Amino acid sequence: MHRNDQAGVAPVLVRPTGRPALPRLPSVRAMVRTAAVIAAIAMGIGVFLTWRLGSGAWSGALLAALPALVALGTGSQGFRFLRWHVLVTRRAPALRAADSMRIYITGFALELTPGRLGAFLKFSLLRQVTGVPEADTVAVLPVEAAAEVVSFLLVATAGAVAGGYRLPQVGAGVLVGALLLLGLLLLSSSRRWTGRRGNPRLVDRLPLLDSLYRGLLAVGSPGPVLLALGCALAARACEVVLFGVVAHVVVLPLSPAGATLAWGMSGLVGGVSLLPGGFGAAEGAVVATVASIGGKASLALVAALVSRMMTVWIWIPVGLACAVASTRGPGGLSLIHI
Repeated sequence: MHRNDQAGVAPVLVRPTGRPALPRLPSVRAMVRTAAVIAAIAMGIGVFLTWRLGSGAWSGALLAALPALVALGTGSQGFRFLRWHVLVTRRAPALRAADSMRIYITGFALELTPGRLGAFLKFSLLRQVTGVPEADTVAVLPVEAAAEVVSFLLVATAGAVAGGYRLPQVGAGVLVGALLLLGLLLLSSSRRWTGRRGNPRLVDRLPLLDSLYRGLLAVGSPGPVLLALGCALAARACEVVLFGVVAHVVVLPLSPAGATLAWGMSGLVGGVSLLPGGFGAAEGAVVATVASIGGKASLALVAALVSRMMTVWIWIPVGLACAVASTRGPGGLSLIHI
């Protein structure tokens, strides 16, 4: 019912209990579609700049190698999806693989938003499918992010050691990622102190915090964390081989160790930059690394652009199509549900 104030105050919606209703938050549909529009614009800019920067370097040899490059890019995405699916099904065991893939690729596309904030919306889409609240599943995100950072660090370090190059400089963002992964492993040991059901006082007073905490315990135990790191390293292996193949095709003399170091640095710089897709930062890191070990910068740029096209840009349209499909339904769900 409504209650009108005679003093000119706007009417307030009142529940039958007499308490004012909470304001309605934007729907998942509106938020996903807005993020998809932003991601589509970022994709258009990224693909256009990639094509312009690499104009004149696209050759028949690259087209001949295209099936192998797509296969390696698919392998990278496959291992990333495996990591996501294993982690998220620890909190949403009823999630089907097909729905999981759709949500994963949607989140991948929505990372092309400022600060990659659109990636959080995949947990709202997950709730639409499974009914599991965001607070129970969002802990997957820091595990994924930490595994990505640590895997790129390990790859870059391995390349530097194998090739006798200078070890990569570690910035604050990389340290945070490594410490986060270690912290998640240590957090799992707190089960013995709190028990699997959590602290009853915490449940009663702060249910949201309790859900977040139990989500971290579920995905932050040694088994899931090590599996996440293993999947990340497998994805990096596919990407390093892909980059090496592209470097060979564009006649960029680069040893396997040099290719490993360059690709590892691209992930370290691009991953912590929070730029949409890491565009510019990742490619710049490859060029700077290759140039520092005696490679030709112009060819390094071409190799970086083609490799990023195979690992990032060709997957964005698929994710955007899934994002639009995910919002085709009657009604609108509130963005946050606890």
